[in-house]
Amino acid sequence: MRHPAPHPPLAALLRRILGLLERLQPEEADGYVRWLGPFFIPRPGQWWPTHFMLYRSELYSTVEIGWSSVTLIWTVDTDEVAFEGEVHFGVRYWNGPELWADVLTQVEHRLRGAVGNPAAYNRRVARLLPIGCRTGHIRRKWTWPRRSRRPLSPRDRVRLERALERGKQAPSWPSLSVRQYLEVAALGYDAAFAELRGLTPFAKHQKMADGRHGGMLDLRPEDAGAFESWYSARTWHGTHPWEIVFAHPHGVLLSPHREGDAWRFFLIVDNLGLYQETARMAIALGEGDVPFELYRAPEVIAALRGEDTVKVGPFYGQIDLEELESRRPGAAARVRWEPPPVLVFREPRQSR
Repeated sequence: MRHPAPHPPLAALLRRILGLLERLQPEEADGYVRWLGPFFIPRPGQWWPTHFMLYRSELYSTVEIGWSSVTLIWTVDTDEVAFEGEVHFGVRYWNGPELWADVLTQVEHRLRGAVGNPAAYNRRVARLLPIGCRTGHIRRKWTWPRRSRRPLSPRDRVRLERALERGKQAPSWPSLSVRQYLEVAALGYDAAFAELRGLTPFAKHQKMADGRHGGMLDLRPEDAGAFESWYSARTWHGTHPWEIVFAHPHGVLLSPHREGDAWRFFLIVDNLGLYQETARMAIALGEGDVPFELYRAPEVIAALRGEDTVKVGPFYGQIDLEELESRRPGAAARVRWEPPPVLVFREPRQSR
């Protein structure tokens, strides 16, 4: 939650910075104007990017610091500023005036230098930007330790592809009950989690599912009509009856859907750490002639084979370069690095 408060020194810096930003080539869409800013360098080897967005009467200044992203919001033509986000992972700053005094002082200094000689500024960034602060892409299989067991063996890949085709060709079901739904889920549980095999379908579901079933488990297990009425009423919206493996933000979902008067299933995985288990579930469902499709199957298979790409870099959701090298020495040589960012200035006639 924002709590704007007057801070004249920061507002004065922001007024000058906005004037300099307006000399840059912006991205404009849907009522906002966005600029890439210079790097904030709190210490040697740490180069953190800044971004600015002008929307209506507010300037949003953002700096990405490792896996954190923090923002200062300035109400233009006033002294009011507010702060959003927190800095994590041992950084010495809090998101507040001390941090932003340093960030904005550096931004103003570098923007003034870039205005004077844009080409020299961009060459300097390209030459000095530490490799650990750059971002790039690498094929997933090159992030795996050497001689590690692959998530999807050639044999299982063939089984999976055949199972997906069988699931696609399997005839739809004319009706569906809670009992049938739990039995389908149990096929998947038994394939992915050996420790559950001795339990009843209901007990397996209780151990693994999200638990917010929206009333599904209160229905009579054999009553297909009750299930259809409950499903059609959609009172379960906002709950998670189909999340058969809980994870954050979502795990594995077995989602029934109707095609006309018949039922089929989508198997959906939303967590990379559960791709292997989901592939085992899909094999079991296909070999059991369950009418289903694996959502985003090509992406899941590519990830399990290591043929897709992942991002390398110091930011959220990326593999840190040091971590990559510790996992697989020499892998850094295979990274396809993105070009360093470039500040582009307006032609004089374009200036506002």
